[in-house]
Amino acid sequence: MAVDLNQFHQTFFEESLESINDMEAELLHIDGQFPSSGVITALDPIREPLNTIFRAAHSIKGGASTFGFEQITDFTHILETLLDNMRDGLCKTTKNTVTVLLQSADIMRNLFDAAQSGQTVALDAIRPVKLKLEEFAAASMGADSTRETGESQQKSNISDTASGWAISFTPHKELFLTGNDPLRIIRAISSLGDTEVKPCYDKLPSLGRMDPESCYLSWEIKLNANVAKTELEQIFAWVEDDCDLTIEPVAGPDITSNKAGNKSPATQETPVAGALPSSSSLQSIRVNTNKIDDLVDLVGELVITQTMLNRFNGELTPEDYPKLWASLTQLERNTRSLQESVMNIRMLPIGFAFNKLPRVVRDVSQQMGKSVALKMSGESTELDKSIIESIGDALLHIVRNSTDHGIESPSERKRLGKPETGTISINAFQQGGSVIIEIQDDGQGLQTDKILQKAIDRKLVSADARLSDDEISNIIFMPGFSTATTVTGVSGRGVGLDVVRTNLAKMGGGVELENKPGIGTRFRLRVPLTLAIMDGLCVQVGSHIYITPLLSVRESICLTQEQVSQPAGGSEIFHYNDQHLPLLRLSELFNIDTAIEDISQGIVVVIESDNQNIGILVDNILGQQQVVVKSLETHYKKVEGIATATILGDGEVALILDISSLSQLVGKNTATQNSEDQLFAGEQEIEQ
Repeated sequence: MAVDLNQFHQTFFEESLESINDMEAELLHIDGQFPSSGVITALDPIREPLNTIFRAAHSIKGGASTFGFEQITDFTHILETLLDNMRDGLCKTTKNTVTVLLQSADIMRNLFDAAQSGQTVALDAIRPVKLKLEEFAAASMGADSTRETGESQQKSNISDTASGWAISFTPHKELFLTGNDPLRIIRAISSLGDTEVKPCYDKLPSLGRMDPESCYLSWEIKLNANVAKTELEQIFAWVEDDCDLTIEPVAGPDITSNKAGNKSPATQETPVAGALPSSSSLQSIRVNTNKIDDLVDLVGELVITQTMLNRFNGELTPEDYPKLWASLTQLERNTRSLQESVMNIRMLPIGFAFNKLPRVVRDVSQQMGKSVALKMSGESTELDKSIIESIGDALLHIVRNSTDHGIESPSERKRLGKPETGTISINAFQQGGSVIIEIQDDGQGLQTDKILQKAIDRKLVSADARLSDDEISNIIFMPGFSTATTVTGVSGRGVGLDVVRTNLAKMGGGVELENKPGIGTRFRLRVPLTLAIMDGLCVQVGSHIYITPLLSVRESICLTQEQVSQPAGGSEIFHYNDQHLPLLRLSELFNIDTAIEDISQGIVVVIESDNQNIGILVDNILGQQQVVVKSLETHYKKVEGIATATILGDGEVALILDISSLSQLVGKNTATQNSEDQLFAGEQEIEQ
């Protein structure tokens, strides 16, 4: 019975991409640690990481060959050859070598992306890196750099050729279960020259006892071709642990037979077929995210049901109250536990978002001629998978900017009395219902005078604007702002930090900036643990109920009409903690009736977004509640000020406020005053 290999493709793609990430991490780990001679010896500490990289490449090549992805097989074979020569000390391991290997990892990702869509990568995109790999692999070290005589002779023997080979190939019974096809192997041997194939049926059971998923045949193969033994071993490399194999010369040098239990150095450390190296020792299982999303939705419905039950508490007789209350308390506990268990399925270590950063620091620092060390901590802090996917670009932008703009050149750092190698530190930790990510560098800090002048030149602020240092520093988050004089592959297009702030705000997070000229900068990112279920503050405006994300709420206050003013041509503002804050009436924004006639009858909820505090006027606060987030995009157009929705305990729909959007709406018409009640004169020009 033929096995359909297509069913294994997705697993192969996922595991291979993980292996590529592991290879890249190991390459960055050994970067700069190789000996001055560049020759790796058996006792060298970086030999084991090289072995790990080699095993990953070898497994990827074997899998690609099994599934017929020839472009991946061909490229990975050259990569594997270079890695084998590096770990055996036959060619030098240098910074240039590591750079080409890192570029190879990028090529492999592109190859897998193409393979998943049934396409191939243009040869011109592969050729430069492929030629470099071949060049390094061919750069043998010669006699002075080879191993000891015995080991060198052994390698020489293995690569000897013969005019013909006798091959005994007996697959294990479970071979099909690994996704391998013995006929593919036989066809690969036949492509090398004239072959005589004799199948052996002695283990074939009767028809009634035959298992169609078991392999009962073996083969005796005679190859009449002058090929190297290593070429034959490569064909069997993917099944060497799943068969009994003998390869003997028909004529020529006396070469020791090679059986599966007596592997060659090129393959002795190959893992069991299909077992790719993992970056983590934690046991895990792959779960389709669609199934998890469905499960999360079901838990959300359970939360809604629990909320509905709470309403009936007041409609029962007093005698029923204790039992009902106890049952509701138990239901609430169970719901919480179930919710936490389900949400934990989607939680991943934030280290997955950190994985790309060492490569970015290395590439940018090399391009800019700088020496930069990256230190990471808190990688085990967990976040929802969707959050991790969303913050990757934000981290990338900030780290790239810190490397490009923040860290000085080695000569400049030496002149300033700093270590020639700059440091970027990243730390993640949980704080309440959020995760805080701090990115700090010990570079030159932001040059506020240069930033202000650039903003004035580009008419982002007016020339007579009186701004504090913090306000000037935050100009870098404005769309299109950049201090770079030329556009490069690293920076200069004015795209990046404004997107960082916007995307973080959309998910209910934010970013703060601390600048110390001459000492460095620190970015502090705040993101929620999850986007599926959130704690909210229920507020009422007329007959409508809205939910304000609790993470954005700073305080609720009552005002008198005298505390509110309205500058000419502007919106209402009120005095709060030595500041004048914009006041937004939800009734006017959404054009709905309100139950209050005077501002003193309502409540102002002070919320924070994008480092800006604003006040929203509501009729009443109904309390805090955990709500299940429901998307509106498939049914309604985007409404400014509204993010998503939820279902309340009485079955009514409540809209969840978009705090970032509200902040932007206020910013179009009002300006924040500082402690001296100074209006920001350039605010109107920012919008332009």
